[in-house]
Formats: sequence, structure tokens, C-alpha cells
Amino acid sequence: LLIQLINLRGNVVHTIKGDTCQEGLGQCGASNDCDLHCKTRHAGQGQGSCDRTIQPPLCTCFYPCGSPSKRPSSPKKCTAGLGACDQCRDLCCNGKCAAQFKGGQGFCDNIGAQYLCQCTYDC
Repeated sequence: LLIQLINLRGNVVHTIKGDTCQEGLGQCGASNDCDLHCKTRHAGQGQGSCDRTIQPPLCTCFYPCGSPSKRPSSPKKCTAGLGACDQCRDLCCNGKCAAQFKGGQGFCDNIGAQYLCQCTYDC
């Protein structure tokens, strides 16, 4: 299986080979938050793509799937909420998460009209 993610200009931006699963992550934000959100949810192995050809723009995460025995074992991930996101959204949330948790990665997750900072870290 080969999946290529193509941007609006027709350029290939990501290529994914092998057994690939996908997950919808909701609406896209203004920055490249789809990819960060996907990597956070799938231990850095995912690739997120925002489809801006539809309204509202939606984020899809592509990640390796298959039996757990085929994947290298990774540390257990924990998640923490760090409150509302401020104006700089993902960048500030990621910084706040990294400062509070070793190996932490953060992203702003929209729940309705509210954006909340979600943090994933090794536990």
C-alpha cells in the first residue's frame, strides 16, 4: 500500500508505505497543527494532513497499523489537559507541555468553540 498526501498546489508532501491506518482528527487549525496532533497521538509515527478543499477543513491522521508485535515497543503515553489555549495556540501549548513534562508534546484541541491544550508525555 502506498499513500501520497498532496497539497493544494499538486505537490506530494508526504509518502506513506506499508499497512497504514487513518483517523479523523476534526477541524484543522490555522497552522500545521494536523501533523503535530497526529504525531502526538501516534508516538511520532503518524503524519497528519489537512484537507482545505472542504468546509470546514478537516484533519486526517495516517499512521502505521498492524499487530503490535510488528512494531517496536514504545513507552506508555499519558495525557494531561493544561487549560485553555492562548493566542499562539499549538506553539505555546507545545512549549508549556515540554516545560512541564519530560518528553512532552502539546497541541490545541478544539472542542466545539473552545480550544484546550492537550499534552502527551512518557509516563
